[in-house]
Amino acid sequence: MRSAMTSAELATSEPRVAVAAPASTVVRPAAAGRENSAVDTARPTTDHRGPTGGFRRDIEGMRAVAVALVVAYHAKVPLFGGGYVGVDVFYVISGFVVTTVLLREFANTGSVSILGFYARRARRLLPAAMVVLSATLIASWWWLPLQLQWIATQAVASVAYCVNFLLARNSVDYLDSMRRESPLEHYWSLAVEEQFYLCWPLLLIVLLLWARRRRAAGPMAGGHAGLPVVLGVVGTLAGASFMLGVWLTAHSPGYAYFGSPARAWELLAGALLALGLPTVARIPARLAAGLTWVGLAAVVAAALLFDGATRFPGYAALLPVAGTALVIAAGSVPHTGGAVGLLGRTPLQWTGRLSYSWYLWHWPFLVIGAALLGGTAIPWQNLALVAGALLAAVVTYRLVEDPLRRARVLAVRPWRTIGLAAVASAAAVAVAVSAVLVRPTVAGTGAPVDTAAVLSASTDVERDLRRLVAASVAAPAVPANLTPPLPQVTADIPTVFQDGCVVLKITDTGTDHPCGYGDPTAAHTVVLFGDSHAGSWFPALRELVTARGWRLIVMVKGFCSAASVRFRLDSVNRPYDECVQWRDRALDRIRELRPAMVVTSSTNYTFGDPVGVFTDRDQVWADGWAGTVAELRSHGSQVVFIGDVPWLPPTVVDCLAVHLDDARTCHGAVDDVVLEPRRRQLTADAVAGHGVLVVDPTPWFCTTTVCPALVGNVVTLRDGNHISATYSRLLWRVLDERIGRLGA
Repeated sequence: MRSAMTSAELATSEPRVAVAAPASTVVRPAAAGRENSAVDTARPTTDHRGPTGGFRRDIEGMRAVAVALVVAYHAKVPLFGGGYVGVDVFYVISGFVVTTVLLREFANTGSVSILGFYARRARRLLPAAMVVLSATLIASWWWLPLQLQWIATQAVASVAYCVNFLLARNSVDYLDSMRRESPLEHYWSLAVEEQFYLCWPLLLIVLLLWARRRRAAGPMAGGHAGLPVVLGVVGTLAGASFMLGVWLTAHSPGYAYFGSPARAWELLAGALLALGLPTVARIPARLAAGLTWVGLAAVVAAALLFDGATRFPGYAALLPVAGTALVIAAGSVPHTGGAVGLLGRTPLQWTGRLSYSWYLWHWPFLVIGAALLGGTAIPWQNLALVAGALLAAVVTYRLVEDPLRRARVLAVRPWRTIGLAAVASAAAVAVAVSAVLVRPTVAGTGAPVDTAAVLSASTDVERDLRRLVAASVAAPAVPANLTPPLPQVTADIPTVFQDGCVVLKITDTGTDHPCGYGDPTAAHTVVLFGDSHAGSWFPALRELVTARGWRLIVMVKGFCSAASVRFRLDSVNRPYDECVQWRDRALDRIRELRPAMVVTSSTNYTFGDPVGVFTDRDQVWADGWAGTVAELRSHGSQVVFIGDVPWLPPTVVDCLAVHLDDARTCHGAVDDVVLEPRRRQLTADAVAGHGVLVVDPTPWFCTTTVCPALVGNVVTLRDGNHISATYSRLLWRVLDERIGRLGA
């Protein structure tokens, strides 16, 4: 996902078609008794040659531009932080091409065969999509066995073309939004298009039939007003969708990005172009040539200027959509000297032809490849992976996509295509179900180690823990007695996240969630305060307060740092004001409780920059922490500040599953995974100046050079940056040693 988001996030290309020219196009009737399949069998001939139409090499070239931007973005190629706009390019092209096809059929036969339309869509999109989906499921069975349940769920949702709404729903829930990237997430854009295809032909037919009746009724009925009214209706729908997208971008970015209602205007923009071709044809040739360059520059500029912090789609999507529309519109006019010459070059035509298959393959290659490479891939490795995906696309295009699209045995009988589509979809679902029912065995073969026994018997817990960490750096194989077993590690979440005591919804600002643990009549109360990284310390702290006979109150909100800083949350592309409101209310509640101790912690790696003008981002965060602890200390509470944990790759557990015989592949260098070292030091100094006990947990996870993925027989971080509940629980004694008699 683009950020998450998803991070990613792409669009599917549309069929290669011969698009009619705008003016007085001659349409020959289909041969009696068979479907007119000219749109699916058109071959590239020459550049646009006038009113009789021709293969649109500029559109094929724009497909190449779109897929290249998307692939570059996901491969983390520098400068292309806004490469996700390739999805918008594809959508405009799709709306234009599909509407042109429908208009041509209506002009040809007086109606549109809905069955024939869906058969063409299925023949064009389904074969390659189901092949890649099934292959990805099989590859995931081998290399991402711990994600099979989630990947299979996405596979079924992809077959049903509703995976976009699954991802939109997950984006507003903290635990779901923190899932690892799935190799099938990119099917969301295909779902958006299919939902559009389901509705648009029916609406267009109704509008066209209405317009024809108006023309037949004669001037007295306003017959010549039919087309303007059709354009008005479609334009109104596009405008409503656009405004919905703008509103959702501000209030529910996940639904704005993944939801078809908020994206429909981009496809309708292409549809409006197709409906208005006679008017577009009047553009002067010299102006048309210039407009193609302006449009192409707008698309490229969006890819270079936008990034993860851009509020997208929202108003920003106008730039790539308008740019694509300009290229298509101006390319409909015969001219020389425009961008059509560039877009028509052989490399772009070849890439455009493969764009759909390359789009389908590139994301599984990147996600699964990263797991095989130890959890992350550097840019040159990503480029190698997407090159491999391009090779797979060539094979898929030649053996699956193109032959089935051209198969006359399917084209002449739409029901055959529908039947084949049903069988292919059912087969993909069967693969998904089988992958879940027959899971591979994932167990280490290394010598057993009992981390819990070592620490419970220790008389110097921190010393012995550091020895375990050092031994784990050198140990090759995953221990045979891993606790919990690898398939259960990602679900090893502290109970506080599951019992309603943590604010998980991004938009929730309430403080009625705090829960109490331990002795409710205890003389001493401890408050755990912060974001999900603070919540990860709950098992350790619960053991500690139980041993001391204290009471524990939890005040935790996902993504919400305890530091008094107003910051942007990249995943929602706006200031995270809900965090500010929740934090202020939580501080008020803590003031009322007057606890003996407040234990606070938050991620050191924020999901967006502070709001406002600043010259030193790190200092802003250090000052924010100083403000928070000053407030906590003002009512007499002792404060313990626990620094952030290392950040291993989010696929660290998948890496261990793939490298059972050499866990060292999954370890991280301290310099790479202990993030924001300057901010860490500034923050520690700032809070220590207010009499706060600073606890740096790094030695409990790392040596001076390496942070192992596991310590003894316990995985430390269940998702790369949240402590597993089991490991957190084992750390209670070392945390108790650090706290000493503070607050007693």
